[in-house]
Amino acid sequence: MNSRSGRESSKEYTMDELKNMNRRDLTMASECETRVTLTEKNWSAVVSLLTRLCSMPDMILATLATLLTRPDAEELLAQIERSTQMQLRQLHQTAEQFAQQAETMSERFASDANALARNTEKSLRSMESSTENELREMARKTSTQLDEMISSAKKWMTLPGIVSLLLLVLLGTIFGIVMLKKL
Repeated sequence: MNSRSGRESSKEYTMDELKNMNRRDLTMASECETRVTLTEKNWSAVVSLLTRLCSMPDMILATLATLLTRPDAEELLAQIERSTQMQLRQLHQTAEQFAQQAETMSERFASDANALARNTEKSLRSMESSTENELREMARKTSTQLDEMISSAKKWMTLPGIVSLLLLVLLGTIFGIVMLKKL
């Protein structure tokens, strides 16, 4: 009898387990047969039931101590609200800083792009001007050389010039043949 109640009181049970045990012991305790004496089984069940019933208020008080009260819940919600508002302000500040940085970078990029476009345009104009000057100079030199070649050809195109040219070719051919025979 004592060993059973000692075992049950040393172990902590859940509320459902205690309810089931109480029902069982209450059922056993109520099955008393009409006699003058109680059986050990009945007596043990009554003692167990009383032991558990005495330990239940302690468990209820311990559970109540861990429950959240309304003022505690209101304070916790207020803390969460303050924290959320602070985080929203920080997020808003971060967004503003990001927008400012993006605007600054955009302006700098536009400025750099415009400067690059102006520099490229200047370089292209300079190259165009330089190329035009070089082409004009080449055309002038070519024209001069052609004029010189034409005037030179005109000198040789006269009858004495053509005869002189044919004589030179003829002498060159004869000289080449003589030289080949000596070899």
